[in-house]
Amino acid sequence: MDPNFPGPDFDVNTLLVSLTSPEQNLVIGQVPLEYLEQTYQNRLRLAILFGVRVGAAVLTLIAMHLVTKKNRTKILFLANQMSLIFLIVHAALYFRFLLGRFASVLMMVTFRTDPRGNDAPDISVSVATNVFVLLMICSVQVSLAVQTRSVFHAWLKSRIYITVALIVLSLVVFTFWTIHTVVSYIALTQPHRNMRPMAWTRLASDVSFACSISTSSLVLVAKLVMAIRARKTLGKKPLGYTKVLIIMSTQSLVVPSILIITNYALPAENSWILSGVAYLLVVLSLPLSSIWATSVNEDEMQSTYMRSALNNGPVHTEKKFKQVFLNRLRPFSTFTTRDEDSSSTHSPAMPSPESDITFLNTGFEERTNEKAVA
Repeated sequence: MDPNFPGPDFDVNTLLVSLTSPEQNLVIGQVPLEYLEQTYQNRLRLAILFGVRVGAAVLTLIAMHLVTKKNRTKILFLANQMSLIFLIVHAALYFRFLLGRFASVLMMVTFRTDPRGNDAPDISVSVATNVFVLLMICSVQVSLAVQTRSVFHAWLKSRIYITVALIVLSLVVFTFWTIHTVVSYIALTQPHRNMRPMAWTRLASDVSFACSISTSSLVLVAKLVMAIRARKTLGKKPLGYTKVLIIMSTQSLVVPSILIITNYALPAENSWILSGVAYLLVVLSLPLSSIWATSVNEDEMQSTYMRSALNNGPVHTEKKFKQVFLNRLRPFSTFTTRDEDSSSTHSPAMPSPESDITFLNTGFEERTNEKAVA
């Protein structure tokens, strides 16, 4: 061991790395070794994180194409696909950034690049990276808006109000991210321009996006609550605890929402890791949440129609419920006017005309019994 090296009790993090110029024999500056070690570790974590992003997004993209065969032209499927594609492209551009001049050791130590080189390609890569983040956020917002509209398919007024509210929130998210992208572009292309501190643009972008994800998570959880209540109203077997936990953890955006909110409670030097994981989980959770949001819950529809029929009064209860119920559950192409009390209203033909089922008070009875008594 070198006798000039400090003993075992010496704190290595207190060492300083001196930068000297051999030509002028001048000390340019000193950098703590702890800073270099931390920056190096962060670069490794970034490489691992974006590698996981690419792998997970590619596998999800392939799985969606294998599972989905009929709805590939719908806007929800396209929005989810574009979110994954933009995530992959963003990760690829970030790999190029990590291998470029802006992530070099010289940049980490002196915050300057080699003046003899050309920074234009690296500037273009950085601008493109920010643009693809903006496109990914837009695709996520479109998917969430369509999912919200699908959740409230049986409640027209609620669907309109909540969809409009989420669209307004999405526009706010898009505005903040656009401002942040433009500010980043100006800072990269015009480094000598005097600008006011605009660090709030990234914070506002993250906060607005977190609010959007949390709102969508509440909507999906509300659908789960409505499904549980509908099954209870119809007297069917309730959803099991395991199924409820699976839906809550994988199909309701609860986990990404918690991670994004928790991200702001961590120190600034560690928050970017959780933020990257949260954004990854948001994009990966969109296909699963889309399945839950667009699933047609027959119990929920029947419960809604039952309440709407009963709210029309005792006189039209039987007629209203029968028409809605038959139109929902027996959508045949031929029609009949067998009801003597609704000769002008067509109702779907039944497979067996002898059993004309009607709704009376609390259950179903057959009108054939009434005709036999008469």
